[in-house]
Amino acid sequence: MVTKGEPTPEFIEKMRQTMGIIVLDYGEFIENFDGDRDNIPLAVHQLLESLIKFVFEKKLKRLPLALISLGVFIGLLILIPWGYLSYQEYLQRRIAYQTAQTLAATPELAIYKIAVSGEGEQLRLSGKVPNERLR
Repeated sequence: MVTKGEPTPEFIEKMRQTMGIIVLDYGEFIENFDGDRDNIPLAVHQLLESLIKFVFEKKLKRLPLALISLGVFIGLLILIPWGYLSYQEYLQRRIAYQTAQTLAATPELAIYKIAVSGEGEQLRLSGKVPNERLR
């Protein structure tokens, strides 16, 4: 039996059981094997096919783990930048709100409509004031 890679302990045990059954029950057929596959009993083919199915079933069970890992990785690639940008936007809104509260608490400026907005690393105040000193 030829395997690719490092076989798992479960596979080794399954292979030992299968080969033990084949040797004990069909050893005489194997000794007299003349190269014609049609002379091998059907049960030997079924045992070998069950061994092959065992390998593929194990590989299929590992596939969802790989898909889950890939999905988590892609999700993190999306969520981390989105979370960072959301946090930056939250900080800008908070600073704009605090600035608006400070302006509203200043009696000289409270009577004027001054809008506060954050753009990148700058805070923009817009509105009309009557003189240059208040500007």
